[in-house]
Amino acid sequence: MEIRILSAEDVARALSMREAIAVRRTAFTQLSAGQVTMPQRLRLDTRAGCTLFMPAYLQRSGDCCVKVVSVSSDNPGRGLPSVTGVVVVLDSATAGGLLWPPSAS
Repeated sequence: MEIRILSAEDVARALSMREAIAVRRTAFTQLSAGQVTMPQRLRLDTRAGCTLFMPAYLQRSGDCCVKVVSVSSDNPGRGLPSVTGVVVVLDSATAGGLLWPPSAS
């Protein structure tokens, strides 16, 4: 099994804005129809700040992902973003890891 780690640039090259909007529309349509399992996010307080875990499963399309975000108010003083994270997308057929695009803000 191959797990791909994508940069923000990789995601932008692989997915046009039109495609991104269509994917979001599909996800929000399932959400509004009650076809999404999305537990309340889990928060872990850490020495550096907090880490948030946000899983979701789209029942109709079979898509599953987990967004993990860490927040550290001290990071800007280190020249780092205060919020960093990853989104782990799982293969809908095998439930194996499919891609991990990093995120930061």
